[in-house]
Amino acid sequence: MNTFVMEFLRQPVQSQQEHRALVQAEKMSAAGNLLAGLVHELNNPLTTILGFSELLLNEDAGKGDRIRTIRDEAARSVRIIQNVLRLARSDSGGFEIIDVNDSIRRTAELAGYQLRLNRIELELRLSPMSPKAIAHEGELTQVLLNLITNAIHAISAVRASGTIRISSMINESSVHIVVNDDGPGIAGADLRRIFEPFFTTKANGTGLGLHLSQKIIREIGGDICASSSKSNGATFTIDLPLVTGRKADRSESTSDDPIITGASRSVLIVDDEDNITELIESALSASGYDTECRNDGGPAIDLLRDKEYDILICDLHMPGTSGREVMEWVRSNRPNVRTLLLSGDVAGRETEEIAKAYGAHFLPKPFSVAELRRAVQRLTS
Repeated sequence: MNTFVMEFLRQPVQSQQEHRALVQAEKMSAAGNLLAGLVHELNNPLTTILGFSELLLNEDAGKGDRIRTIRDEAARSVRIIQNVLRLARSDSGGFEIIDVNDSIRRTAELAGYQLRLNRIELELRLSPMSPKAIAHEGELTQVLLNLITNAIHAISAVRASGTIRISSMINESSVHIVVNDDGPGIAGADLRRIFEPFFTTKANGTGLGLHLSQKIIREIGGDICASSSKSNGATFTIDLPLVTGRKADRSESTSDDPIITGASRSVLIVDDEDNITELIESALSASGYDTECRNDGGPAIDLLRDKEYDILICDLHMPGTSGREVMEWVRSNRPNVRTLLLSGDVAGRETEEIAKAYGAHFLPKPFSVAELRRAVQRLTS
């Protein structure tokens, strides 16, 4: 649950309105926990589908079209999972430098189904300069998703289709994000109260969405305002402090780094999903790594007692001896082994903190073959 919701709902319940908001927040929290579990279960099969389709494309380009379709659809599913992951993490971790345009695109993908269902076109008019800002990425996604959802509801209340436009632009030291819809707009009296807690014009609304959105934006040094007209619908403008220079350059992705061969380095792969171990073994063997696999932490520790490995790739959650127990043994007995921790958890940053505590690198599921190879190479660089 978002930090602001938790803080707000810790206050004494003083009205029926607050009580309804509390009940709704508890429902959303329970739904979020259920979703996190479902996403965790999906991450293993998605990793398998994406990874093996990539390997098949590399092996036989002649059958490329259908395999490429499988790979592209798996990659699309992975993007959706990762977007949910960012949203689930909205109340954890610190600020980071983010690409505002990327956040807008990811939010648009999350809202895609509701947009199509309501026959609403989303137009993106994004700055070619890829503006950067310091924010919680999940929380910015939460704000944008709330604005898009509100716009969908406003348009659908008066017509069968419509348009939402999201623009980004740079103005001196600020990044502007403008969300505009062609709905009926907001009445003048309502516009003055739009960010008040518990104020809502929806029959089933909590009146917390815009209030919390304003708090989120102001916490990162920005602001949000609303305007409206009958001819142009409702417009929300978000101003964020612009990040420039070296700080922005450091946030650039290194996803296109060249792939380097494994030079016969030995790798022990431990995951209770046989398809995952087979995928990792196939991907790394093709790059020159010497691999062995186990599907439980106990047998993996037995191997580690008898043989020196350069790299350990280990899942965190396994029904027998867990990945954490394996890393504990490695830290005490094989401190030179470099470890890559795998997990499909989406509930927070706990897994990353566990990896740091044991001096391991972390690769979240689902991942592509290219991401796997880069992660393994970073262990030895």
